[in-house]
Amino acid sequence: PEAKVQAEFIQHVLFNDMDQPWSRFVSEALSFIDFGHSVFEITNKVVLDHPKFGSYNGIRSLGWRSPKTILTFNLDEETGKLASISQWSNGDLSRSVDIPSQFLLVLNSRKEGSNYEGISWLRPCYGSYIRKATCLKLNAIGIEKFAVPTPLVKVPTGKEGTVDFESMIAALEVYTQHESNYLTYPEGWDIQLNSNTYDPEKVEYSIDAEDKRMSKAFLANFLELGMGSTGSYALSNDLSDFFLSGLEHIANEICEPINCELIPNLIKMKFGPQASYPKLKATGISDKAGRELADIIKLLVDGKVITPDDPLEDSMRKRIGLPPKSDIGVR
Repeated sequence: PEAKVQAEFIQHVLFNDMDQPWSRFVSEALSFIDFGHSVFEITNKVVLDHPKFGSYNGIRSLGWRSPKTILTFNLDEETGKLASISQWSNGDLSRSVDIPSQFLLVLNSRKEGSNYEGISWLRPCYGSYIRKATCLKLNAIGIEKFAVPTPLVKVPTGKEGTVDFESMIAALEVYTQHESNYLTYPEGWDIQLNSNTYDPEKVEYSIDAEDKRMSKAFLANFLELGMGSTGSYALSNDLSDFFLSGLEHIANEICEPINCELIPNLIKMKFGPQASYPKLKATGISDKAGRELADIIKLLVDGKVITPDDPLEDSMRKRIGLPPKSDIGVR
């Protein structure tokens, strides 16, 4: 019973009692995918005489500290753990501050040893992104340059620097494809339109190839099915399972520092040290679709691997968004 009360307390503090909504925290926390780290400054508050939890020390906000403003991660020379961060705040009130680690919640992506900066998940896409950006520029330049044929003028001998020559140059400078723009030239002048064989589809092929490389870097190549290629429904499910497993890993990386540092500190301030502490957990990421899940449950029940009971029914109702079971109005 005490553990359930503590879990309800943590749920209240994180999801109902902070100045900012939990969804904003998650959105800011996911910036560690781009930068390799996401740092929050913990601001506490005192709540007096709450109707359910009494007086307690809660959290006013988890203030996101932009990775673009963090200069250094300062380590403890003896333990190698994070001691503080040095932040440079730009703007009208520009100043440099050091924030001690006891007031920080640090999320890392692919952290190695004491490298609190982490490694960006976008790093494997960098080469493909640069090549794609270059190809897009070249394709736009090619289309613009070669959409209109290049006029070539053969100047008669002795006509250089004459009034006719200057008039021809002026006409070429304003040459565009339009029904009201045309060129006239006297006998003896020869003009040819040189058409280029530039093929933008070949560059588009290179761009699509880089897109595929970037999707594979994130295990999201199932998105390519149906876009110029074919694939079975079973293949799509198999490929998306890898992607969903990756999402679960990212969710666990967000939960881990909260479970190791934030939640234990809140419980200690309210209830004192405990043998174990509530844990934040992300669920439902890799849940199967309704029809597929129903087929799996039916197969397990028919094979007598599992027994349909009240906990199973409660879990299924919650998962597919049905109301809780009730004895009132049973059909």
